Amino acid sequence: MIILLSLATQLVRFYSFADPKLFLDRKPTIFDLDSLLYIIAQIADGCAFMESIDYHHDDLATRNIILYEHNLNAKITDNARYMNKFARDYYQGEPVRWMSPESIINFVETMVIAKNDDLRGFRKKSTAKDAVYSFGVCLWEIFTFAKLCPFSALSDQEYLQAIYSITNENQSVTKTAMMIRLPTPSILMSSQHQGVLELWQECLNPIGYDRPTFNEINSFMKRKISQDGFRSQSRIEKIVSNSKLKISRENPYLNE
Repeated sequence: MIILLSLATQLVRFYSFADPKLFLDRKPTIFDLDSLLYIIAQIADGCAFMESIDYHHDDLATRNIILYEHNLNAKITDNARYMNKFARDYYQGEPVRWMSPESIINFVETMVIAKNDDLRGFRKKSTAKDAVYSFGVCLWEIFTFAKLCPFSALSDQEYLQAIYSITNENQSVTKTAMMIRLPTPSILMSSQHQGVLELWQECLNPIGYDRPTFNEINSFMKRKISQDGFRSQSRIEKIVSNSKLKISRENPYLNE
């Protein structure tokens, strides 16, 4: 996690990192699951640290992850909400497609209270389980190489309505409501990746208390890395050498 305590000039070096959406979308063929898990393990470690100090990120998504081009180190930030390039990821100032069902309920109900005015003062504080759900959506973005917005078949209003209806046990399950499950990424279809698939599904459990903690997620990722032995510097160097030049030319954070 990057804690912004120093002068603004200090931030320049962070913005020389790669935009992960651009990174994954431009070069999906050079990443295998092990490479993606290397990135995810770092995100999980950062989230576990935040959890340990009782801080819960309320906008966890690939747009708020930056990757260091030279070694694929990942950093968690919180500035995408204020960038025009990510405006379509927000509805009424909130990242609704990354929010947990319980957060959606609160959001919809406070919209009524606020009468569509400024909602920021009405939204409840994000919880650890909310952040885990967002982490699950972030994993889906990474596993699908950030090619699509989550639940892209639905408008923001349709998505909110579907989640609200199902969570309130509306008996009429419409076609729209059936579309709110994220499709399983093809990269997880193999039986050898069953553990990773189950972790992803647990993060997206609609029941908040049934989701794992970030400490549990972090422990799983560390075991996975240790067992598979895929943290190979030569592999990381190969990925970087095949990608770095194009990323540097296209990275919107760079002024070079």
